[in-house]
Amino acid sequence: MSVQVKICGINDAAAFDAAVAAGADWLGFNFFPPSPRYVAPSRAAELAARSSGGPLRVGLFVDATPAAISAVLEHVRLDVLQLYGSADLAALRAGFGLPVWRPFGVAGVPDLPASAGGADRLLLEAKPPPEATRPGGNALRFDWSLLRGWRAPAPWILAGGLTVANVAEAIGTTGATAVDVSSGVERERGVKDPALIRAFIAAARSAVGFRRATPADAAALGDAHVRAWHEAYAGLVPDAALAALDAGERSAMWRDALAKGAAVWLAERNGGIAGFVSSGPRRDDSLPCSGEIYALYVLQAAQRQGIGRALIGHAARDLLAEGHGSAVLWVMEGNTAARCFYEALGGREVARREQRRDGFSATGIAYAWDDVTVLA
Repeated sequence: MSVQVKICGINDAAAFDAAVAAGADWLGFNFFPPSPRYVAPSRAAELAARSSGGPLRVGLFVDATPAAISAVLEHVRLDVLQLYGSADLAALRAGFGLPVWRPFGVAGVPDLPASAGGADRLLLEAKPPPEATRPGGNALRFDWSLLRGWRAPAPWILAGGLTVANVAEAIGTTGATAVDVSSGVERERGVKDPALIRAFIAAARSAVGFRRATPADAAALGDAHVRAWHEAYAGLVPDAALAALDAGERSAMWRDALAKGAAVWLAERNGGIAGFVSSGPRRDDSLPCSGEIYALYVLQAAQRQGIGRALIGHAARDLLAEGHGSAVLWVMEGNTAARCFYEALGGREVARREQRRDGFSATGIAYAWDDVTVLA
């Protein structure tokens, strides 16, 4: 699944056509008059008519009354209401029969929502500065590291200060599966640049996205698992053992595990798996931790891009949510690169033993983290 993209503040035909052609998932119409991106409802209707299908239309409203929203809907069909202010989201959803999105301005951890507050989707952006005259990200980005350890109560979108240059970094850092841009694709205030729209969508789609695996991912996961073994263990395990690996068998293993609720996260790029991690309760009672990271692999083409760090962060948050404050992870002694990675993350060796696996024997080393919050 590729990262979803919303282009907000569409107010002219060139921007609308570019967003549609580039495959945006949502188009945003801003119905807040003080904004330089404001579009009159009648003009929004003209733009929306340029394409009968394509991206969903999102209407942005600030402190709007039901009557004001109704007046807009008389002109243009909307698929989503994005609502700033203290609106009764449940009442508006019921009244208009449309999903509602709730934006949150973030300056610190206390600003991160613990509840969806009746919203179908959350939008995280920088908290407006005191002198701001309008809500929203105001072309500012917040500290993305604040999202480490945050458990989203609903699907969410990352916004605020995103550009062609930083959207891939933002996705990799936060694990966002959807992004929203407005001023970051403008050539001047309030005027979208079609070339920047195309470049932004391409950059977001080529970035790595993170999501939980489902049983439907088993076949792709099995293929990635076998490929990862060939890349990581060539020269460390017998060639015959690598040749004997069967993607179908691995797929069946993952399908069974996922059907039983196994916690597995995927890193995806361009529709394919770039890496994965799985975690759960510790399997060896002799080890000092309650949780375990069972597998962590990043394919060679995607290494040294922060993907492994992001994946282990997802696993750590899953373990914490399951009540496991500590974790252990086994690695082959000869896998020097992986050992250096885990040691750099603060893992300490707690066990070393000969292990029999997949037709060969090798020395395994167990690394432990007494407090997995350092990984989350």
